[in-house]
Amino acid sequence: MEEDLRCPDNFNCITPSVSHPADCYKEDGDGEVNTSSIKYCPKGTQFADYCPAGNFCETPNTSEPCGLSHWCPSGTAIEELCPAGTYCPSPAVSLVCPAGFFCRVGSTRAKECLPGARCPEGSAAMDFTTGGIVISTCIIAFVAAITLGLLYSRKRKMLQLKKSLEVGVELKRAIKVLHQSEHIIRDHEKQMLKIEESMVKIEASMVRTSKASGEAEVDAESGCFKSCFQACLPQEGGLTKEMAEIGFHDLSLTVDTTGATVLDNLSGIIRPGQLTAIMGPSGSGKTSLMTAIAGRAHYGTLHGSLFLNGEPTDPKSRDYQRKIGFVPQDDIMHPHLTVFETLVYTSRIRLPEISRSEQMRNVNHAISQLRLDSVQHSIIGDESRRGISGGQKKRVNIGIEMVAHPSILFCDEATSGLDAGNSLLVVKMLHKIAHDLVTVTRS
Repeated sequence: MEEDLRCPDNFNCITPSVSHPADCYKEDGDGEVNTSSIKYCPKGTQFADYCPAGNFCETPNTSEPCGLSHWCPSGTAIEELCPAGTYCPSPAVSLVCPAGFFCRVGSTRAKECLPGARCPEGSAAMDFTTGGIVISTCIIAFVAAITLGLLYSRKRKMLQLKKSLEVGVELKRAIKVLHQSEHIIRDHEKQMLKIEESMVKIEASMVRTSKASGEAEVDAESGCFKSCFQACLPQEGGLTKEMAEIGFHDLSLTVDTTGATVLDNLSGIIRPGQLTAIMGPSGSGKTSLMTAIAGRAHYGTLHGSLFLNGEPTDPKSRDYQRKIGFVPQDDIMHPHLTVFETLVYTSRIRLPEISRSEQMRNVNHAISQLRLDSVQHSIIGDESRRGISGGQKKRVNIGIEMVAHPSILFCDEATSGLDAGNSLLVVKMLHKIAHDLVTVTRS
């Protein structure tokens, strides 16, 4: 085996027979290698030389490349970061940071200073003057304002899109309700034509009969023969309305919670076919008397006797309640329905057992009696949506009970909140209803 006769590591051999370790490194007093004196002497070195630029040599016989952002000039034993005020595009090159730029420790390229900052040659950081601070602040504020503006604009567009979607949903609902209303109106018109044809035939027949007998009686209020009106009432298979006379004897009402007596041994008669008004000052018990007779005084205990057509009756019985209608003081109606739709839906709910033609007859009769023909296709309305007037709402409230075909009609504060003209009109309507074999009582 051939022996390797090259100059050993950590030595340099100027001549083949002599090695010189002192030229490659020196030792300190404690025997350690002085890194600042290390030269690069791998095996076979003839002349000692410093560690190559871009590398570092921890021992005379080792050489490692320096990392990025480090500066390793010739003879480097330990790699270090590129100094402040300079930048190192490679580990072997170090350049001074030019004016208008700044270079922090470990920079591989120079960074441009912001407007308003002072950066002379070899700057390690930006030097802000007062004016520069103001300019930089303005720039930052401008960028922030633009960013916030874009965010606000985007949020506003999202809200507008959401509102558009909601409007679209509401529009679909409105179109659906409109289609339903059109079907109801067409049915109503068909029923009206049938009723008008029937009325013409009946009037012609009754005119001939009255001329033959010479005893025709004209109703001055409606302009029709009273016998004709009787003929218009439902016959076999329809609803029949019986006269109802209400009597009460020793009627008393005691409030359950306080024990106070609000009615004390009252007696009287309410006759059919006439309008009976319960009058008195505020707090005299008008509403209490009416609710007691109507079987709606759930807040107290009722004593005494109540008679219907001379026969004792229980005001809370099902048979008695089916004969009465109660119009409350407040107008309780759906604001988005028309007058006609309100009465039709009420008739179908309250009298499901009768035919649709009979229900339509009740609705048209109520509209005619309450003089609501001109507003029958107008919505009820409320505070946010304009509808019919207050007097018309009161008459619609009465009509809701009329379509149920009651024999007795109670009206609580029927003229409350109305002016003198509307109050007089409501009273006239109630008086006219009373002539239709209905017992009407108002407070």
